[in-house]
Amino acid sequence: MKKRIQNTFSYSEILQESLDFGLEYLGQGSTMDFLGVKDESELDVWALALIDEDGHIYKAGNAEQRFSMQSISKVLTFLILLEHKPLDEIVKTIDIKPTALPYNSIIDLELGQRKPRNPMVSIGAVATIALLSEIYQDKTFEFILNHLKEITGNAELDYSKEIFLPELSGGYTNFSGINLMIQAGTLSKETDIKKVIETYYKCCTIMVNTVEMARLAHLLSNDGYSISKGAQLYRRENIQILRSIMAHSGMYDHSGEFAALVGLPAKSGVGGGVIACTRCQLGLAAFSPRLDEAGNSIVAVKSLEYLSDKLNLSIY
Repeated sequence: MKKRIQNTFSYSEILQESLDFGLEYLGQGSTMDFLGVKDESELDVWALALIDEDGHIYKAGNAEQRFSMQSISKVLTFLILLEHKPLDEIVKTIDIKPTALPYNSIIDLELGQRKPRNPMVSIGAVATIALLSEIYQDKTFEFILNHLKEITGNAELDYSKEIFLPELSGGYTNFSGINLMIQAGTLSKETDIKKVIETYYKCCTIMVNTVEMARLAHLLSNDGYSISKGAQLYRRENIQILRSIMAHSGMYDHSGEFAALVGLPAKSGVGGGVIACTRCQLGLAAFSPRLDEAGNSIVAVKSLEYLSDKLNLSIY
């Protein structure tokens, strides 16, 4: 049973306190070259958003600032795949085991008989896209994007060509990985490699803001039920599977540290965003561009650590 927070405090005040705590770490870390940061001031932005049990939105900082989803998109694509295929079929192609390797490593393909260790690492998400492409062919990206439009309520969402092109041109590891999987029979020899990789990077470069990502987190915290739509958008059992994978693999090779310090199923992206799910129907999202060595936003993680502690959110 989900617990409901006894709200005797101001979410707005706690969000600001959490953000202030995270801002003590502002200036640490770096960002990815392909994000095209042109000025140092672009790195000094930050945001937190919370959507409560009743769907009310609270935000602090630059919550309307747009950034690319990057690996947060892996949450959505795997959820969509779960809606189309049972888990026992999916794990023939993509495992759901935790990993301590970097997000862009393909070592698991060698150690795991050409099967990605989980869908939260890059090559696991590529395999997810490949399986969805067997169903939706050339319409795969449009189908994924439409899901996100419905979840966020923003019909104008799209990917950034400015970020997409340099990411695609540098995607050597993912091209290697998909070829390894096809060679081993993990993926069909009919797989359109170029199309799958392009769709993967288009998903990564969808431009969103912190409030929109909080809406995604809110949906996951509510077992797939959308308060704004008044409808069950995804099956509860699939959301539960997804949250369990996020808990052990959503923060790259720092997932263990995040579980200990924050204690929530979460997913980060190298665009600087982080979403986190709760057991009390709150949806959380944070953003700041500078990343630690694992690819997680330093300010966002620290802000969520403070917020989780103050609201006693840890699921552990």
